[in-house]
Amino acid sequence: MRIVAVALLVAVLAGCQTTSAPRVPASLLACAVEPPPPPKPRTQAGVADWTLDVVEAGRDCRGKLDAVRRLEAEVLP
Repeated sequence: MRIVAVALLVAVLAGCQTTSAPRVPASLLACAVEPPPPPKPRTQAGVADWTLDVVEAGRDCRGKLDAVRRLEAEVLP
């Protein structure tokens, strides 16, 4: 009878296993800093350069967030 009880207990506890959260590399936890607007007087060239820098900062952050999502999907299907 004890063997049956122990086997049942082991079976029940086996269902309680937890999965650990994915370990996210520190490099994926920080985004590029959004650059400040160009100083006044603003020129079209200065605003255009700033716009490209802002877009690049956003692209960096979205890329890192996508990498975190992929990492999570691998560990937690």
